[in-house]
Amino acid sequence: MDDGRIGGSEVDVIRLDDTKAGREYVEEYSRLVELEREAEMDRHDREIRECSGREREAKGRAILDLEGRDEGEGLGGYHVKFVRQRSDEELPETEIGVDDLVMLSKRDPLREDNPTGTVTVVTNPGGSTSRSPGRGERP
Repeated sequence: MDDGRIGGSEVDVIRLDDTKAGREYVEEYSRLVELEREAEMDRHDREIRECSGREREAKGRAILDLEGRDEGEGLGGYHVKFVRQRSDEELPETEIGVDDLVMLSKRDPLREDNPTGTVTVVTNPGGSTSRSPGRGERP
């Protein structure tokens, strides 16, 4: 936008949070997004309880048999690259992508102290995640 113009059209811009209706709109949609987030987390929690890791991997919502390699610290925390334990194996088809919040676990995905991270890059045969270490944990 340049001096109130987009392309050849003149436009008026009003910030949504400058009006009561705008604030209500933002609050309502923020509430709805939070409800959706909580419902998705509940759905995944139920699925983790009811399905094996292999079943979740077949559905594209888990990736098993990975090992992490410390890639050092950067913006967003510590970078860890995850690759298949067997280098000749590619990652399976998955719904997991960049900006997804992922839970990391060795055996028990429902442990409260499992670290989480945000996927920053997905490549085959490996992906990377950024995470902050938990209490008393080294990167």
